[in-house]
Amino acid sequence: MSDADVYAAALERTFNYNNTFFHMQPVLDIRAPAQQHLGRYDFVVSSDVLEHVDGPCVNALRNLRALLKPGGLLALTVPYGFHDTTIEHFPELHEYWIEGEGANRVLVNITQSGVEQRFSDLCFHGGDGSTLELRIYAYADLERWLADVGFVDIKLHSNEHPQWGIIHQDHLGLPITARAG
Repeated sequence: MSDADVYAAALERTFNYNNTFFHMQPVLDIRAPAQQHLGRYDFVVSSDVLEHVDGPCVNALRNLRALLKPGGLLALTVPYGFHDTTIEHFPELHEYWIEGEGANRVLVNITQSGVEQRFSDLCFHGGDGSTLELRIYAYADLERWLADVGFVDIKLHSNEHPQWGIIHQDHLGLPITARAG
């Protein structure tokens, strides 16, 4: 899912691998994946994507599970911490759009009850558009939601492997793997 070229190229050379995107072909909208994607994959890499997906977090995780064959592997990174609960930056997000440019961008949201909300000081990852950070996960929530939607063998990978260039600068957002049960 929108994998960086640095590892997408290596995966493509090694596996029957297909990188997908939200904004260009081949398209995969994890909020509502097309039937052609369901139950098809041996593994899915989702690196720093889910914090940008609107709607309830558990829906995107359920759809990730639906992409995988039984026993398939999810490799996941998202911003998370070990705080008590997931931090939703815009908890009443419903009908929304971005206005303005650069540092003057504002998120305008119309809640389900029709109230207009305006948010500034937005955090975008790597550019404009769909890269707005909507949340910072709590690890406990993430682990529970993964199990609730049918993942097993959920593992947080905190070990460093300097011989392979794996050195963690930060211990928040470390890779997580889970198998489709």
